Amino acid sequence: MHRLSLLLLNRNRFVLLAILLAAVGLALVVPGPQAASACAGTAVDTQYYSDATHTTEVGDCYRDCSCNVTCWGTRSSFIVRDFYCCQYNGC
Repeated sequence: MHRLSLLLLNRNRFVLLAILLAAVGLALVVPGPQAASACAGTAVDTQYYSDATHTTEVGDCYRDCSCNVTCWGTRSSFIVRDFYCCQYNGC
């Protein structure tokens, strides 16, 4: 009986190791998100908030792919920035 339990324990370890190796192999093969350098240019949207909770937006600035900037409201130190890939660099 003791020999059987050791055999099952070794089999479970082998299966776990096989699953782990498969997961690592898959992580190395699957491509990640495209690098930012693949973009010709970048548009930026900056949202300004009243405090660190980021619940009340008090302003916004958007720079498009041609570097035109449009802003409204007030600026603060509580910001969230979103970057968008441009097909061309108009700046």
